[in-house]
Amino acid sequence: EDLVLSTRVELAPEVDAPLVFVGYGLRVPELQHDDYAGLDLKGKIAVVFQGSPAAMPAALAAHYQSQAERWKTLRAVGAIGILAIPN
Repeated sequence: EDLVLSTRVELAPEVDAPLVFVGYGLRVPELQHDDYAGLDLKGKIAVVFQGSPAAMPAALAAHYQSQAERWKTLRAVGAIGILAIPN
């Protein structure tokens, strides 16, 4: 019943938090694209598809789906974690 999502970092303590599906979990101002619009992520774990929508221009997708940008956005919306689903 336990699930280890990544062994590349030190494991976090046990967390009991709601999961919220947020599509690709991207916020791309240049396209007025915001997967977090209208969602409350404060204290929750974001469930995201890896990658980006096929129609998104490659340069924007490469930038906004980077781990640094994803975590910056997740912190801004108050999420405490991420569960990524291969797409």
